[in-house]
Amino acid sequence: MPIQSRGLSVVMIFTLLVAAVPALGQAEQKPEQLWDDFIHYVRIARPDLAQAAAESLMSSVDDQQLLDILEAYGRPQLNMSTLNIAIKIPSLKPTAEKLKKMIEDAQIGRAREPQRIKAAILALAKGRRARETAIKQLQAAGQFAAPYMLQFLLDQNHSSLHPYILPAMVAIGREMVYPLSIAMPQLGARPQGQVAHVLTELGYPRAIPYFKEVLENSDTDPSARSIVEAGYVHLIKNTALAADTSAAELFLLLGRRHYTAGTLDRIIAGYDHHNKVGIIWKYNNEIGLVKTEVPGPIYPDSLAMKASERSLTLNDQMVQSHSLWLTSNLRRENRLGDGEDRSYHNPRTAGFHARMAGPQRLHDVLERSLKDGDTDLARDAIAALDDTAGTAALINEEGLNQPLLQALGYPDRRVRFESAQALTNARPKTEFPSHFRVVPVLAEAVRQTATRYAVVLGRDEDSRNKLAAVAKQMNFTPLPGNELQDVTDAVNNSPGVDMIMLDLDLAAVENVLNQSAEDYQLAAIPILAFVSRSAEIELTARYADLKRLFAVHSGIMQQPERLQNAVNAASSSYAGKEMTPEEATKYALVSLSLLRDVALSAGEIYKVIDAQPALEAALKDQRDEVVIRAAEVLAILENDDAQQAIANAALDPARLAETRISLLASLAGSVKSLGNRLTEAQVLKVIDMVKTSEGDMALAAARVHGSLMPPTVNPAKLILESNN
Repeated sequence: MPIQSRGLSVVMIFTLLVAAVPALGQAEQKPEQLWDDFIHYVRIARPDLAQAAAESLMSSVDDQQLLDILEAYGRPQLNMSTLNIAIKIPSLKPTAEKLKKMIEDAQIGRAREPQRIKAAILALAKGRRARETAIKQLQAAGQFAAPYMLQFLLDQNHSSLHPYILPAMVAIGREMVYPLSIAMPQLGARPQGQVAHVLTELGYPRAIPYFKEVLENSDTDPSARSIVEAGYVHLIKNTALAADTSAAELFLLLGRRHYTAGTLDRIIAGYDHHNKVGIIWKYNNEIGLVKTEVPGPIYPDSLAMKASERSLTLNDQMVQSHSLWLTSNLRRENRLGDGEDRSYHNPRTAGFHARMAGPQRLHDVLERSLKDGDTDLARDAIAALDDTAGTAALINEEGLNQPLLQALGYPDRRVRFESAQALTNARPKTEFPSHFRVVPVLAEAVRQTATRYAVVLGRDEDSRNKLAAVAKQMNFTPLPGNELQDVTDAVNNSPGVDMIMLDLDLAAVENVLNQSAEDYQLAAIPILAFVSRSAEIELTARYADLKRLFAVHSGIMQQPERLQNAVNAASSSYAGKEMTPEEATKYALVSLSLLRDVALSAGEIYKVIDAQPALEAALKDQRDEVVIRAAEVLAILENDDAQQAIANAALDPARLAETRISLLASLAGSVKSLGNRLTEAQVLKVIDMVKTSEGDMALAAARVHGSLMPPTVNPAKLILESNN
């Protein structure tokens, strides 16, 4: 090796050894030195050594010890700016983020320590600088400082602190509104007036119901009343509320705002972002403010329940507060999952209270769920209605809204199916609005298979053919035409329509939209309109709230991926969450059972004949239990097509023997009750089965033949033939 090269190598080796010394010795270094090393190596752009220092540090201390080191180290701006630089270095980012979280956890935990909060409160009276530091500490504690500050405020032994506590409460800000509002109605005259003054200064309308509750209480001390009344006037003047609105009504409005915040996924003051929990405050005269943590997803519902409970306490005739409580409780239970709600102490389930409440309140719940697109809540309400309500109650004759009838066109098929099943179970004796939509929805439940149908309307033959090709490409069976009237017979004879595809101009699209809305078989079906760019913009803006219309640029018909996405979006809008095969079969069988009951009762309201195309299609289903049940319904229908469809299925040698035997039994029942409506070819096949079959199959075929009047062949001749 040349001398120059050898010298260079020695220098490089020495440099590497020197750089490695800190890393090799970090396990023995004090935590304070490890933090110093981390800062240093980030600053000189040595992320490998910075990471080694950080990992050694985190393995040797807990959150609070780490915070102690930082506070002793000083230079807080340098600490955090360096940490933020480290987070921007890709190789160092995971470690730096973990380190930062440890620091934040420690800071939040320390800020909320009771002793630290109490010390900060005591420091409020120790001079300007101490007060400024104390207020910052109390602001860091946020709402968690409220119990201790109120405790000091109630203690006359600390009356010298009161002039400092009140402005400190205001300085903490919005987080103080909820806990102080909860406490105010139960406080004595002096602290009640003080807290009212703080809430007035804070200026948030969330406190308004509590102010009105105090004003409506005849026992309120006059001195406190004057302060509360002034605060109420100040708070309400910037709202649209009438001054004479009762406290019960105001709590109802507050509860509704909380519920809406949960619907829109908005953060409510009182939510603990760090721990991802909501804080429920309760005031007890003996122990003061007490907090309960609830899982974040149910926080809005818990608050809505508390507000509606307060409304009902003040006025037990507030039926809308009862409805809100039921709605919130059902949604709370749905969102809670396997979590624990320590704020709910009622031993009864949400479903119990829903069923006990009665149909009118359940209609309110269902109406809200449909408005919000809350499928789980809608199903809860429908199940409770189905369990408890008769025909008149189901149809909600007391109100203008008919939520259960609206549910027949809901985007999620589970809601559609269950509303139709509930309306069928009610066995109505007289017609009601949309009664004609019930059977088609039951029929839709029967045909939950891969076969889909699409009405296809084009501006001319070429347009129609292209769109039909698109429908086939997307696995739809097209029902083509130029106008809706052209496909009326095809729609009536189909098992059901899954989509409407249009290649029309803007005016024609709107015409189809309006016409289909008046056709009970098409009123809820999604419409996928392929239009010009300008028409797409116009339709999207004009019908922004109409969930069944999907306007897309016609150019995507040549772009398979975008086309598939558009079809999927339209399809899912009418189907909802994916349904398991077991779930689909359950809905089909329940609907078939109900259709059979309706057919047997020969009701004047529901017309099972509307489901006949779907029932005939069900005879080709791969689910044998669906085939068997469909045949049982068709056997009751008095027309040639129904009986002949059963015969075709029963005579199909590709089917399982057990299924064919059941189908033959249905066929025999149809023939016996309604007479022979079979074709000559079908009769000959029955005779052939009698001759060639054995065991239960032969017996089932013989029953069909015996039901034919007059017999088609001489039975004695069959006996002689079988003996030879």
